[in-house]
Amino acid sequence: MSVLFYARKSMANNQGEYPIYMRITIAGERFEIGTKRFILSENWSAETGRMKGVSSNARSVNTLLESLLSKA
Repeated sequence: MSVLFYARKSMANNQGEYPIYMRITIAGERFEIGTKRFILSENWSAETGRMKGVSSNARSVNTLLESLLSKA
């Protein structure tokens, strides 16, 4: 089982923000779930799968992603 968080650039909203999706892969089958959070591309780190920075918004988004990861 593997879990990946990524910003889906093909689904940008009117403000130019991308939705954050969680992809779960189990035995070669993929399941994608939207997190209902949006970020700007310059605030996203594709290498870590987390939001950059130490602002309160970045901390809350990264905490949400960690809780989703532990639930998965």
